[in-house]
Amino acid sequence: MKSDKSLYLNLEGLRGIAAIAVFFLHASINGIQPPVSLPGSYLAVDLFFVLSGFVIEFAFGGRLEGGMSPGRFILARLIRLYPLYIVGSIAGLLSATIAFFLHAGELNAPGLFAAAVSALFMLPSPTADQTNVVFVLNTPGWSLFFELFVNTLYVVIRPLLTFQVLSGIILVSASLLCYATFSAGHGDVGSAWSEFYGGFPRVCFSFFVGVFLFRVAPAARKPSAYAWIIAVLPIIVFAIPASGVARPILDIFFVMLVFPAIIYFAVAHEPLGLKAKLFRLLGLISYPLYVIHYPILEMTRRALRLFGADPVHQSALLSFGLAVGIALLSWFLVVVYDQPLRRLVSAKLLSSRTKSQSAQL
Repeated sequence: MKSDKSLYLNLEGLRGIAAIAVFFLHASINGIQPPVSLPGSYLAVDLFFVLSGFVIEFAFGGRLEGGMSPGRFILARLIRLYPLYIVGSIAGLLSATIAFFLHAGELNAPGLFAAAVSALFMLPSPTADQTNVVFVLNTPGWSLFFELFVNTLYVVIRPLLTFQVLSGIILVSASLLCYATFSAGHGDVGSAWSEFYGGFPRVCFSFFVGVFLFRVAPAARKPSAYAWIIAVLPIIVFAIPASGVARPILDIFFVMLVFPAIIYFAVAHEPLGLKAKLFRLLGLISYPLYVIHYPILEMTRRALRLFGADPVHQSALLSFGLAVGIALLSWFLVVVYDQPLRRLVSAKLLSSRTKSQSAQL
């Protein structure tokens, strides 16, 4: 078990770049032209899941072996995810409520109430009769639901996760993911009710590949002036256009071979100087950027239409400006709201276990 507790800066850079790619994809979905076309950037979620498996095994594997209970693990994960998630959900509720009163939304009054209640508990919205979107108030919430699902599965079965069991889970998940991907015609499964089932093998495959990669990754990290190249490789993947049968084939290839290879080499190299500081910053803002950007894009689109402007005719400068603004807001939320709140809640709810672990050390 690796004992170095410092950040994997290349992984931080990967996380931030992936979050920005998702933002540009959702900008285009909302009719706002992005500065670059990244049609495959929905695969960033698969990259997030691999990163999650690696980092969680890195951060919690030793603690779970040392006696950390499954309940405390899940509590720690909720403390990490919920504060910023609820900010994004409140923004989404505000956007959906304004749209409801302007008769421009997808939800009726009972549907809006049901979506708000389910979002409060990080559960899918029971409004499939009104919209195909699983988390209708904040679309990226679907991946957090699956993240918590696989976190729960992980902590329950971790004592059994021998090399053979881990390999079996990965192979079974890969088979089911291939089926879901070819059935949908693409790898973007899990966020819509029509393909919701595909989210389970999607998250299980990538997450447990991440766990596997942590266990086999090189223990030493070599500083390199060229390490940043590894972190930006996913941009090439996201930019590749494909249609027809080529799309699911490429998606499976990227998720099952390319992303694990990128992670494996990324953890063995560390960026230097300014790039290291930039990657640290990208990692810091990646989660808030991911979880708050969609409602802001929706409100922007609706505001443009309300004032008689067509979002499709807006230049890429608008999406670039929104990206900068949301990045600054993300940094503010982390520093002023998220980190202080998580420290406070962790001190109150997890302090007793922390003290007992410190006494054992």
